[in-house]
Amino acid sequence: MVFFIARKLHESCTFISFNIREKCFTIKSKESDMWIEYNPNPLKKRVGDCAVRAVAKALDISWLNAFLLIIVDAIRLCDMPSSNGVWGATLYRHGFKRESVPSCDDCYNAEDFCNEFFKGTYVLGFGTHVATVIDGNLYDSWNSLSEIPQYYWYKGDE
Repeated sequence: MVFFIARKLHESCTFISFNIREKCFTIKSKESDMWIEYNPNPLKKRVGDCAVRAVAKALDISWLNAFLLIIVDAIRLCDMPSSNGVWGATLYRHGFKRESVPSCDDCYNAEDFCNEFFKGTYVLGFGTHVATVIDGNLYDSWNSLSEIPQYYWYKGDE
């Protein structure tokens, strides 16, 4: 778990956090700095393609290439591309592993995850939404920091 020290150290710094697992401090200028607006959709559509956006960011590929990879798994599994099992299979084939987030109703959200997992690439599954976290920053087309993750995918060597 992460412990927060809410001290204003400087005008541009709202808080620092200590990560027990990594035994180090991180400094964020403010909560909103954890969210980076990201929408690689060529037509800038914002609904229905969150899995494609998340896979594109996690694999560092274009939206179209991510869509094609997911479509291949959708055909192979005879399921819809937005199905958690389909885009999850795409991540699995690219070396990602899945872990559950301990359930605690509404006590652990994406912002908490970003503070705890501030190094590496992760894909958060919220049940009906998906977003990518890279080095403690949430990449999504909207600010989903308050969403409650149910599980996450991480690159196997991280």
